[in-house]
Amino acid sequence: MGLMTACDKAPDASSANGSASAKAPVAETSEVGGPEAPSSFELVGKPAPPVKLPLVGGGTLDLAALRGKVVILDFWATWCAPCLVAMPSVNAVAQEFQGNGVEVYFINVGQEEPVIRAELEKRELKLRVAMDIDGAVGEAYRAAALPQTVIVDADGVVATMHLGFRPGFEEQLRTEIRSILANRGSAPALK
Repeated sequence: MGLMTACDKAPDASSANGSASAKAPVAETSEVGGPEAPSSFELVGKPAPPVKLPLVGGGTLDLAALRGKVVILDFWATWCAPCLVAMPSVNAVAQEFQGNGVEVYFINVGQEEPVIRAELEKRELKLRVAMDIDGAVGEAYRAAALPQTVIVDADGVVATMHLGFRPGFEEQLRTEIRSILANRGSAPALK
């Protein structure tokens, strides 16, 4: 497997607003789950921290209300280039399982709605985006680097976590979703 890229933190308070000139520090990271796995992976197998955040365009993401569904949470920011590459892929995989009780939400960490909307419009992305403006949910999920993709199973337990984005991630995500669905008895036929 090749190396993946991840943004390790917001550049600084003045450029984290999503301005075009913002440059994110990018770190190459090792295979997730290896000896260098961050402490966020300690959440795997444990109840998912609560999530109750406003959605871009109105409404609320309330993870507790989604109990019984498999939920993908993808933490991102507009200044994170790997995040912007990963988002369409994560969304496409989730949509393949839409009729099987799989939901996907993209959690923007630390940015206001106008900045988020502008980036989504620029990239012509139609996604369900929750706003973690103060970063509290990202902190609860220990998202020290972005993108961070978390799959919460139908029982509200963190099933898997991934840091960064690399080639082949889509197939790994499909495999994990199939496995989680199979464990609750509703896996679709393999494609």
